[in-house]
Amino acid sequence: MKNNRKRIAQLNERRERLIQMNQAKGYTSNHKADQYLRLLLAIHKEKVGLWVFNRENNQEYMSHLNTACSMNMNLLKNLTSPKV
Repeated sequence: MKNNRKRIAQLNERRERLIQMNQAKGYTSNHKADQYLRLLLAIHKEKVGLWVFNRENNQEYMSHLNTACSMNMNLLKNLTSPKV
């Protein structure tokens, strides 16, 4: 789980660097556009996979999810409505 968080941080940094380089060099306006977009998509897919894995193996998250599933609609409406 700790390694996954480090990997997500690395992927976020890589994505930010790619975006900055695109702004400086204009990858999306030349022949490197496909490669640039494929890299962004690969980073996104890996981040989502790690995020889902972390969620599924997090006991605290699962207990909150079970609590939320047991609430009825009126209770949820009352919790989320603005106070008058």
